[in-house]
Amino acid sequence: MKIIFLDIDGVVNNQDITRFHQGRAGEYAYGVFTGEDYFDPHCVENLNEIIRTTGAKLVISSSWRLLFDMETLSDFFVKQKIEGEIIDYTNRYKGERGHEIQEWLTRHPEVESFVILDDDSDMAHLLPYHVKTSWKKGLEKKHIKLAVDMLNKS
Repeated sequence: MKIIFLDIDGVVNNQDITRFHQGRAGEYAYGVFTGEDYFDPHCVENLNEIIRTTGAKLVISSSWRLLFDMETLSDFFVKQKIEGEIIDYTNRYKGERGHEIQEWLTRHPEVESFVILDDDSDMAHLLPYHVKTSWKKGLEKKHIKLAVDMLNKS
């Protein structure tokens, strides 16, 4: 199984789209479930290309996992045209996100390969599996090949 550990703010959501909706990352999330395009459609298409190319499943490592249950977030992803299946969330611990991801990986030895899409760098020893995006632009075309290469390695 191939896994994308997905942050939301700074990956499919970015500064420009949040400004458009007159909110800030995290705060405006409470009002996003109206069916409008609240994620940047270019970032969504870039994520979808990674998913289509690799068949990877999604594990949410974003702080949005603390705001919404998996069914609500999955329904919202469908409305936002994200093609991937959310299969789980990482657990919340104090410390670096990389440790939360490692804990999830330890419980799932069936994972063949993974990539972490995030605009933060708190990945601890998992930094080599991190594709760093930016809050300003989110997931860009240049990130697609890096992510696909990591997911398709054996």
